[in-house]
Order: sequence, then structure tokens, then C-alpha cells
Amino acid sequence: MKKNLFLLTLLLCSCSSELMVNRNPKTNVAQDSTMITMDDYITKEINVGDIITNRPVCSQMAEIEGKEKYMLLDMNKMYVFDWQTGMLEDSVDFHNCGKITNLSGFAYRNKDSIMVYNYSTKRMYCVNNDGKIIGEWKIPRSDDSSSEYVAAEAINGTNIICLNGASVVSGPIFGNLQDSPDNKERASLLFSVNETDKKGWMRFPDIYYQANWGGTYMNSVSHCKVDSVSWAYSFPIEHYIHKYSLSFSNGDSIYMGSRYIDEIVETDINFVEMILDRKLRDKYYVSQHSYGPIIYDNYHELFIRVAEHPIKQWNGDVPFFKPFSLIIMSKDGKMLSETSIRENSDKLCFGDMYGCKEGLAIRKMTENENVISFNIYKIKGQ
Repeated sequence: MKKNLFLLTLLLCSCSSELMVNRNPKTNVAQDSTMITMDDYITKEINVGDIITNRPVCSQMAEIEGKEKYMLLDMNKMYVFDWQTGMLEDSVDFHNCGKITNLSGFAYRNKDSIMVYNYSTKRMYCVNNDGKIIGEWKIPRSDDSSSEYVAAEAINGTNIICLNGASVVSGPIFGNLQDSPDNKERASLLFSVNETDKKGWMRFPDIYYQANWGGTYMNSVSHCKVDSVSWAYSFPIEHYIHKYSLSFSNGDSIYMGSRYIDEIVETDINFVEMILDRKLRDKYYVSQHSYGPIIYDNYHELFIRVAEHPIKQWNGDVPFFKPFSLIIMSKDGKMLSETSIRENSDKLCFGDMYGCKEGLAIRKMTENENVISFNIYKIKGQ
């Protein structure tokens, strides 16, 4: 009898356990959508021709000698395009950094210093404009003996960031961080370009270790350079962004939540089941609000963050494109505007998004494989 009562108690406790809910405090949400309107844009095309991809997984905007350049990685080469004309100007060969299928990311610092990441070997290289290797670093991974590691990807959203002689790489974790007994996973690794043994780490926010957030999409990381001494991070389940100093020694949480999001709820599906069934992982993700990439627009001194919204009645048989909105915040933390982009969510690629002199550039899907097409939205009030 006592045994039966004990089993009944366990059953009742397991059934009554509540899911964690991350509620949006909405202490400072943007109340209007005036800074960006979806019908006020110009179109710009980058002419990639019939050899270079028009869907890069890693790309970058940079200003060189006062002119804006668009750069992308395709196989083992970095291609440089003039932003105004859309024409190819230069390329850098990265064949010294490994097999062409292994390179996933790059960051242009200057013509004598380009960071290149080999995803397969987990090695970071610094090369010059001739492709000659002038530096090399090993990025710790989970199968190393290192006490800490990062699953660096260096693709759009987690592009390599270079700042004052330091570089940062970030990456998601495939798994439930709540089940990690040693908490070795890190969201970011900082290393000095000049001192190979100097490192700094950034953990995932504490909320990731307190609940089951699906183990995949919600574990992603997005970061951006803010100024000469700081960078900022956006995590899918957090209504706040995190701004850190150069060495991660100081950090602030800044509210940047969406007025359309009330809460984000953990999944009640066992992680092992989700690993075995991708459709379960996808269904949980599309059922929840979340936050996506963040950029800092230096030209207009604005943070721009993507908020993703649920898809109703998604059956799992077709590709999903979550509706999203764009949150705009000033450099000093004042929420300014939030524009909903629900009707065009399947046509805009916010992973390839930049602030430029003309406004906010977002790559759009196109059937013409010879061009990369951007919508550039005017930012009003700037």
C-alpha cells in the first residue's frame, strides 16, 4: 500500500510540474512603427554572375577608403563588390586554409588581415590579401580535453567580430543545456590576435540551464560590434540584449523586447524525442515567439533586432518562414520603433541584413541566380 501511495505521489508531482515561462515585462516597448515602413525602399543588386553564389552563408559590409563594400564567402574565396555599382572588384583565395567545403566564415579587418574560419578543423586563420597565412589559432571544441568550448560557426548572425586586436567567435549548442552537468558549453570565445594563449569566455544566460528550450533553434546566438570597445548579444528566448566590454569583464542587460511578444514557453517534449524527430523540433520552434539576429547600424547609431512570431496551423509538410518584426533602439537604450513584417516573411532574409548609408539593407529572395538583390528601407527621423 505504501509503495502504491509513493508511486501515485510521484505521478501526481510529475503531472503537476509547470513549464517555465519567460514573460515579457514590456517595461519600455516601442509604441509605433514609424521609423521603417515596408513600402518605402529602393532595390540594389550585386552582380555575382553564373559562378558565385547568390545565397551566401557568410557575408559582410565594410567601408574601405570611404567607400562601402559588400563581401561574401563562396567555397574557398572571398569576393569583394562595390556596394554602389554592384560590380565585382576583387577576390582573395583562401585555399591555404583547408578544403574548400570546410570554410564557413570570414571577417575583413584590412587588406593585410582577414580572419578565416575552417569549420571542419575548428581552426581560425589570419591571412593577407594574397591569401598567405600570417596567424593560426585552435578553437576548443567538445571532443577536446579543454574545460570549456564553443561550437563556433562563423556564418551570418555569428560572423567573426574583430575589435582592437581581439576577435570573437560564437555558436549555438545542439542539445539541452539543462542536462549539461558540467556546463562546459560557452556561447562565445574571445581571443587576442596578437597573443595566442589569451582567451575569454562568455556563458549562455542562466535561463538556458533552467528549462528545456528545444535544444536547437532556441540555442542560437547572434552578436554584433557596437563601437571600438564593446559588442552586443541577442539570444532567442531573452527579452533583453547583453552588451559587453572588450574583454567580457563588464556587461549590461538592456531591455529590447517586442511589443508583440507576451511570453516564451519551454517545451514539454523530452529532448531525446526531439532529437529523433526533426518535425517535433520544428513544430515547437514555429509555435513560439523568439528573437533573431541583432545588428548595430553605425551610420545611424541604432540597434536593430529581429523578433520572430509563431506560425498558426503549420502542418510540418512545407518549409517555414516565421513572420517577424524589426525593433529599433537608440545607442543609449531608448526604444524607438517596431515594424511588423508579416506579409513578406518568406521573401526577406534577415540573416543577411546591414546598416548602410542609405538605410537598412535586407537581402530578398530572387529567382535570378546571377544577382543578389537587397531591399534598402529608409530609416525615418535620422
